[in-house]
Amino acid sequence: MTYTLTKSRQVSRDLGTDPPFTPTFDGHTGGFQFFDFASDFLNDTRRHHLSYQSDWRAGTFGRPFGQHGFTFAFDWDREIGFLGDRFSSDLPTRPQRDNFGWTFQHNVLWQRLFLTSSARIEDNGSFGTTVVPRSSLAYLLRQGGGTLGTTKLKFNFGLGVKEPSFVESFSPSPFFLGNSLLTPERVRSFDSGVEQRLWRDHAKLELNWFDNRFRDQVAFQIVNPQTFSGSFFNIERAKAQIEAGNVYINRSCTGAVVGRHPFGGFKMSGGGTKAGGADYLLQFLLPRVVTENIVRHGFAPEKTPEYRDEFLWPKR
Repeated sequence: MTYTLTKSRQVSRDLGTDPPFTPTFDGHTGGFQFFDFASDFLNDTRRHHLSYQSDWRAGTFGRPFGQHGFTFAFDWDREIGFLGDRFSSDLPTRPQRDNFGWTFQHNVLWQRLFLTSSARIEDNGSFGTTVVPRSSLAYLLRQGGGTLGTTKLKFNFGLGVKEPSFVESFSPSPFFLGNSLLTPERVRSFDSGVEQRLWRDHAKLELNWFDNRFRDQVAFQIVNPQTFSGSFFNIERAKAQIEAGNVYINRSCTGAVVGRHPFGGFKMSGGGTKAGGADYLLQFLLPRVVTENIVRHGFAPEKTPEYRDEFLWPKR
């Protein structure tokens, strides 16, 4: 059993205000003026951590069953914070959050196969309970100790979560107001590969393929441009809840090319085709209507030309 106490003190201080200025850098000039505010923000956090782990080996059951190992772990965290800005009229907050985690892991060694499977239950004071599974597999395709040594195939899969920070959840500052409804950031990780040992294990050659998918990432967004007040939001939730024809997230440029990217759509002004819509490709084409009268009147030639010059694309 292990107990640790971690203290963190972060100070963001700007005691002097600058007059409005237009930023310039490397020959580029900003499109509008900026100005700052006096601030003295304090983030004082204490974290109590208690952990327990127990390992148990089942022993050797012989070749038909292999060797098995089991691990059980428990974690408890209590976070206590003080968040406030002495230049702000808002009262400081003293948040507290308890986190509990239970982990169960099973290891198997059977001939040339190594398998590890685990599951962790997270009970977080901010976002509730979630289950995080993980699995890892390795197989010795070839065993050897010469010039061409052991060849191993490996595979890993897992899910992960990251809780919002105290500032993201509980900050009282109107310029970066905390959001208590934030959900954890989530990741799905998958990778596989092959490992080749060479020259009596003096060298190793690896080839890996991996794919990581992130969702519910926490991002900061200005809510009121006039007062520069903002808050934190989950990107996936923002995309689902914002009622707009065009939504830009983590994108520096939101301009449209005139004549090609007209704005419009759901709850937006304008009647043109929305960028990315079903008719977007037609904006890059020159539509032409071609008709042919197939009803013959009077003299008809013995053979109708397969192509007529008036229907061909203009020659350049």
